[in-house]
Amino acid sequence: MSKYEYWLHGSCVHVEYPDRLKHIRCAGYYTEVHQKGGTSNWFNFGIPTPTVHNGKPMKHSRVHLLAEVLENAKLDKVHIWDGDRCVQKIDKLGLKHQHVDREFDVPPQKVRHGLMISVYVEFLDGEEEGEVHFIGAGATFEQA
Repeated sequence: MSKYEYWLHGSCVHVEYPDRLKHIRCAGYYTEVHQKGGTSNWFNFGIPTPTVHNGKPMKHSRVHLLAEVLENAKLDKVHIWDGDRCVQKIDKLGLKHQHVDREFDVPPQKVRHGLMISVYVEFLDGEEEGEVHFIGAGATFEQA
């Protein structure tokens, strides 16, 4: 069975609540985000999504996330959406002070609309602002 991977560069991330940011910068290989402690935010990646390939419907099977969680930040949730339908919630990840190179299995379902990977980050209290770098996100699709 043929598999296809589609990725977005970290510079393509969309911030759900930009008014909460202290600083955001797109650099060569990532988007750098700083936010005040005691707050949180969602960061969304709209993945290019094939719904049909060579006349056959496609299904999603896995999503990928590349990031760096630095000072006073905790990457805690990854939610996967197909249009307005949440197809997977991965909560209580608790990822702090680390390079994140993770794959998450998604229930294999036919793709109806566009795939969105939503990443929830808590910015923790402390002397330093919370900081996270988004490097990229992607998804694996295969024929249904």
